[in-house]
Amino acid sequence: MLQVFEAKIKDNKAKLHVGPPVLRLPTGSIFHEVPNARPPKVIGAVKKAMAGDHVELLCPVFSYPEPFARWEKDGAPIGL
Repeated sequence: MLQVFEAKIKDNKAKLHVGPPVLRLPTGSIFHEVPNARPPKVIGAVKKAMAGDHVELLCPVFSYPEPFARWEKDGAPIGL
């Protein structure tokens, strides 16, 4: 079973941006049923900032099996 989530972000004008989730799998990926699997649980607080401000965004995610998460901007990975 594959569960899909969506990303929601509010900009500084309170405009809500909702984007489709991105699922990228390597060629030749093999899927297996995982007993006792749980969907990811994302926790954290809302961050507000002005343009040009330094912002630290945390992405604590908990699930079984352990998830892999990374940040991207315009399709390119952001170095952390």
